[in-house]
Amino acid sequence: MDKFESWYNHLRKLVGRRFNSRTLTVGMLPHKKDQLLELLQVWVSRSSFDLLEIAHLLGTLENHTKYARWARCWCCALQNAVRRALTARFHIVSRRFNRAGREVHLRRELPASLLGRIESLVLRERAKLLWTTRQRFAVDADMRTSLQHLQAYVSSAESPWEVPLGLIVPREPHFSSRGDASTAGGGAYCLKLGFWFDVIWSPRTVRGARDLPSNADDFVHINSLEFIVVVLQLAAIVTRLRTLPRNSSCPYFPKGVPAIPVWFGETDNTVSKSWENRATARTSQGQGLVSVYAELLRVAVVHTQCEHLAGVQNIIADDISRNDFSVPLFDRAQQLFLKHPCLRPLDYFLPSPELVQLLTLRLYSRHIPVPCVLPQVLGQFLPVDSTISGSAVL
Repeated sequence: MDKFESWYNHLRKLVGRRFNSRTLTVGMLPHKKDQLLELLQVWVSRSSFDLLEIAHLLGTLENHTKYARWARCWCCALQNAVRRALTARFHIVSRRFNRAGREVHLRRELPASLLGRIESLVLRERAKLLWTTRQRFAVDADMRTSLQHLQAYVSSAESPWEVPLGLIVPREPHFSSRGDASTAGGGAYCLKLGFWFDVIWSPRTVRGARDLPSNADDFVHINSLEFIVVVLQLAAIVTRLRTLPRNSSCPYFPKGVPAIPVWFGETDNTVSKSWENRATARTSQGQGLVSVYAELLRVAVVHTQCEHLAGVQNIIADDISRNDFSVPLFDRAQQLFLKHPCLRPLDYFLPSPELVQLLTLRLYSRHIPVPCVLPQVLGQFLPVDSTISGSAVL
């Protein structure tokens, strides 16, 4: 059998990736790693780029991080650069089209039967002018930091962005949770893992969400608050799974804790669902919060599935997020327990001060091009009547 080992072994090359049937993982082929390192080496030393060059780089990185969702936010600085370049070019092209009267000319020259194609023709010509330009754009500090981080990671990792197959293959969820947020606070619950939590927004956050215009420095979008609740749900799940016994005595999994559990999260905010599914965002505020979520994905071997839930069906989480936060936690919880008795036997999850501080920093800071460092302790589970219980304020 040894003579066939080089031909028929546990490693397989499929769709441009290396599959390992022993470790049940999928990763990068060695020669593709070398090609990517060469490409990153060129980019680290560059001072400028055009749109086609950076589109090629982003396409390559997107292909390699297809299954490693936690690495997609590492490219946010590059995506921001493309967005700025395209926006600048689009305004130039639009002014050029308006001065030349291109659309008016097409309306005059085309027969009536083709007038419906004017919009597509104009958009096609604009796209051609956008992408065929050789205009150069400077590589800024955020881009260079991101490129250096990518280069350091790829060169040091034996198999960059290798992930277990259990994180890719769709499966039935082992547990589910629901969360919601308002401009007063947020909260979520998970019956299967036996926990619930709420979080109070600080006066600064409330003011940013209710009173400030969108161009203000401290403006906070409701989408960001909704996603913070999603992040805290995953933090609570990771904390719970870390403390469970890995045998059949586990109260939440009588048959034993799954090696790669599947979490099904439900939210009534479509943007939070999109950020969770893609592990990236367009706004700098969203990118900061997604980077925290991505690090949780990286350290926790949990298959996540987030779907939209109609607001009228998200009753319990909605009541948690819209509770009277002016009263103490114990009294507030008793009001919830009277209305929703299913919450009474659940533990209360209290995020650690370090995690709250990290989320606050990422909420109010401009995009930071390197991954965040998670605290060692994400939180703890407490009874509501504990003397140290008290809602986190963010």
